[in-house]
Amino acid sequence: MTSIKRIPQSSSNSITSSSSIFSSVSVIKELVDNSIDAFQNLKVKKNLQIDIELDQVSAGLKYISVKDNGSGVTKLDRPLMCCNCTTSKIDSFKDISDTGVKTLGFRGEALFFISQLSEVTIISKTKDDKLGEIWSINSKNGLPNSIAKQINTNIGTTVLVRKLFDDFPVRKKMLKKESKKTIDNLIDLIFNYSISYPNIRFNLKLISIHPTSDQKTTTIQLINFQPNLNIIKSLLNFLNLKSTFSSKFFNEDFKFESTDNNGLEYNCSIDLVLPKLRAQDMNLPSVLKNKNLKILSVNNRPLSNKLQLFKNINKIVNQVYSDSGLLNPSIWVIKLKLPITKLDVNIEPEKSDILINNLDQFLISLKDELKLKVLKNHDIHDDLEAGNESDFHQTQKNNESLFVEPVSPQSDTDYIATVDKPQERDYVVDSDTIISDNENLDDVALIGKSVHVASNIELSLIHI
Repeated sequence: MTSIKRIPQSSSNSITSSSSIFSSVSVIKELVDNSIDAFQNLKVKKNLQIDIELDQVSAGLKYISVKDNGSGVTKLDRPLMCCNCTTSKIDSFKDISDTGVKTLGFRGEALFFISQLSEVTIISKTKDDKLGEIWSINSKNGLPNSIAKQINTNIGTTVLVRKLFDDFPVRKKMLKKESKKTIDNLIDLIFNYSISYPNIRFNLKLISIHPTSDQKTTTIQLINFQPNLNIIKSLLNFLNLKSTFSSKFFNEDFKFESTDNNGLEYNCSIDLVLPKLRAQDMNLPSVLKNKNLKILSVNNRPLSNKLQLFKNINKIVNQVYSDSGLLNPSIWVIKLKLPITKLDVNIEPEKSDILINNLDQFLISLKDELKLKVLKNHDIHDDLEAGNESDFHQTQKNNESLFVEPVSPQSDTDYIATVDKPQERDYVVDSDTIISDNENLDDVALIGKSVHVASNIELSLIHI
């Protein structure tokens, strides 16, 4: 009895997508998903490894290899593995709609799509095989082109993809022009996987290809994503920063509750790393100022920063920092764990976005929790009060920095705000205001738009 089977047509019509293959990054993502899913069949999950190779010049259009040391594909399953709508991960659409998806892949169509767009060769061996097998795939039907040949190889599966989009010259020409951007996106994606699956070693190798034989020649760059590290350490390694910069970030791992559309509460957990952006933390290396690296995963599924759930959560993170008198962070990692029955992962072709049951309430709950953690880790306390609320508007009242926005000015240009308590505190002033010359401002230090108050003084704000 085989584990790979064809999904009934009634179910395949509900879950099939338009092609999920848009670039070499799409190909590698689908192949890495399959490799990670293959590890679930292992009884002993130790020394797990995925090796990714691609040619640097075309960013994988000429050559891609994804190799894992997972369970391998059984001989009975091999003929079906690249056919459309065949998978070992679900039996029918009911598995998705009723019990939820536990694997990264589930549609049984990615290998079929890849084989239609390229030349695919597969090598696989299981623990029961004395030798592995190698075979190529027919681009029309996904079946093996011929009888597999025996080969000496390790347990696991390797998928080789050559001549991607050769039959689509316009798309290939466009993707060639974006090769550097493609490689950058791929590196960020593999880093996301390494954060989501710290027990797996990921190796990314950029190679050169002989112009006529399509054979590997030399290794240009090798990036190792070291396993079993905490998130901050992984982040520093990825950014090539010393461990001393760990103090510029904070890590929180906690649980919170949300409510679904039926009013039922459910538990969520989050493991996050966010930057500290206080005035004293502003002396940062250029990579922390210039790099835009935001990693989001839900149930270890990496999500795209171009799709809706990421955008919603990124907006919340920015709001929490802004409301706390801090700059918007450009680097963060958020790993969410939610009950699979509260999620719909079948909403777009690449499976890089997720729909959450009662999303609005979930976002409210998440924002409240993030606010508490950001305030705590920035030592922001409710220890200052405004002098007269008719003279200025305090947008945040509990445990947050004070935003000053003039509401009832004494004149067309003059705004007065009095600090009642002589305790240190950062005030962030509206971008349309500056501090005027004042003999009482000896203890005020301007840091960008931040005004640090170190004593009981009166601030005179001028609207410009």
